[in-house]
Amino acid sequence: IRIDNFRTGQRPYDIEIQGDIFYIALSYYGIMAFDISDPTNPERIAYLDTGGELDKIHLSDGLIYGGDGSAGIVILNPWFTSSDEITYDIPFEIKVFPNPATTTSIIEVAGNWDRPLIIKVATMDGRIVGSRVINVQNGNVTIPMDELMYKTSTQGIYFIVVSTGDKIKSIPIMWTL
Repeated sequence: IRIDNFRTGQRPYDIEIQGDIFYIALSYYGIMAFDISDPTNPERIAYLDTGGELDKIHLSDGLIYGGDGSAGIVILNPWFTSSDEITYDIPFEIKVFPNPATTTSIIEVAGNWDRPLIIKVATMDGRIVGSRVINVQNGNVTIPMDELMYKTSTQGIYFIVVSTGDKIKSIPIMWTL
């Protein structure tokens, strides 16, 4: 029984679903994401041209992994078109201060979680430039930025991505030297 449909304009090559978000790989046309919380009214919420031929995607550890033909392998954030703070029903808060961030800035995570906390720094195209696993459960965690930004000296916009289990939150930062 068909509930609804949404024309992508291109042939879907692969699909993945995470919660209420439906991702479609569209080969030369990149990737689209739809909010399917109301299956009778799917809403396109994101689109990204990956620069290759994205024909296979897989979600794991809060990231989208894809085979992108001539562009190789891509690793994307599931919030790939937003520069705003995105949350997915998460049990913690993230703060970076000061922001714009430098090597002396601090990342603070506060809240309640019951699994190891994974903190990553990602570029706008999803490349991970730093990560750390915290095995403390619940409370407050403070990490100096220079412990996570050791793989880059390039100024720009990055995402601080914090996850525990299937809960993910990200905030954008401006990295300056």
